[in-house]
Amino acid sequence: MATKTFTELVDDLDGSKADLTVSFSLEGVDYEIDLSNAHVEELHADMTKWIVAARRVGSRARRSSRTPSSAKETAKIRKWALENNYNVSDRGRIAAEVREAYYAAHEG
Repeated sequence: MATKTFTELVDDLDGSKADLTVSFSLEGVDYEIDLSNAHVEELHADMTKWIVAARRVGSRARRSSRTPSSAKETAKIRKWALENNYNVSDRGRIAAEVREAYYAAHEG
């Protein structure tokens, strides 16, 4: 029997269907929030007065500081992902989100 796992984004403000995950930082702390399109527009409108007065620093692109995984490590990540209800294929590249979750779960 085949099993399909679905992920549904839920708006963190009101529990309705979310359309987007928005990332932002404040005082060196990174945040993410899942929002509906309407709430994304509200967030952008609320932040506009602060953003137009601010200076942009850094770049948007972030590179992983981790070295590429060996085949053995990739197999461990894939096994962990399946055990933790992540959608991964039997072969091919593992999504960065899954790798990050694996590394976060195994730090220490």
